[in-house]
Amino acid sequence: MNLITYTFAISKVIRMVIYNYISKSNPTVISKAISIFKIVPLSPDAIDELDSAILDYMLEGQSENEPWGKATPTEVYRALDNRGVLEDLGNPVRQTIQNRIQRLALAGHLENKYDSGSYEVVSDPREK
Repeated sequence: MNLITYTFAISKVIRMVIYNYISKSNPTVISKAISIFKIVPLSPDAIDELDSAILDYMLEGQSENEPWGKATPTEVYRALDNRGVLEDLGNPVRQTIQNRIQRLALAGHLENKYDSGSYEVVSDPREK
């Protein structure tokens, strides 16, 4: 096992131990934390050009009955970069694309399928 894999495995174990400890010692803390979290969809005004470019890429092929609506942040970044879209938007880095995708997911517009990093379209926040 290499160092990165080992570090990742240890961090997951530590998080699980902490979660188990808190949930056994005070289960209301976990349930309150979960009940407080509420998905708040983004308004169309909160969507800028970069968000629109990401959503446009993910929705490509929908009207032609081709596969659509599922992509990883790296795939979105590379596709937008190859098309020159990123240059028009100030050359954001891949991490910025990932942050925007995660923001859309937290708002309930995208879903991280099986926590795999592959996101699927749930709704388009630009539609009222």
